[in-house]
Amino acid sequence: MATLPEECILHVLDEAYDEPVAAAQLRKTVEAGAKLAERFAKGPRALAVRSLPLTTLPYPTRYAFNAAAISPAPFVTLTHRCLVVQFLQGGTPKTLLFNPSDIEAARATPFFARLTAEVGPKVASLMARAYDSLETQLAALGLHPEDVDYVAFDHFHTQDLRGLLGTNGGREPRFPNAVLLAPK
Repeated sequence: MATLPEECILHVLDEAYDEPVAAAQLRKTVEAGAKLAERFAKGPRALAVRSLPLTTLPYPTRYAFNAAAISPAPFVTLTHRCLVVQFLQGGTPKTLLFNPSDIEAARATPFFARLTAEVGPKVASLMARAYDSLETQLAALGLHPEDVDYVAFDHFHTQDLRGLLGTNGGREPRFPNAVLLAPK
């Protein structure tokens, strides 16, 4: 798997991530965050951003609002989306997919398998909504899987990356030219 180019803005966080002492790590992360904000403000703007729906599903209210709201409803309806971001890197247009989840593989993860059992398959299917595949939606935008330069996720606990990276039983990678952006 390829690594980020040395000039990548995210390397600003490396020193903070390498700090073993929690308080010092927090301080360095805050300082790095300020540097990132400054660099983002001075840097190039996105060329295009598009939000593509992948699936709609029941999701526990306690997680959706992080216990900040009280609700008698145990579930909310959540639409999981992928962001397509196009930007210039060294004068060359690049494409980033943020949260290009493999919906079928995600449903098989322990979290969503338990959630489906908790809600009940019938209720889960009533609350769920399917959309065109991500590849079909990208094609409608004139993009192909090999056009994707980077993929990133907000978190990994319900992601099965094997299909994305092409490590699922010899399966070809879903986005063959993409670099996975992930924290150390």
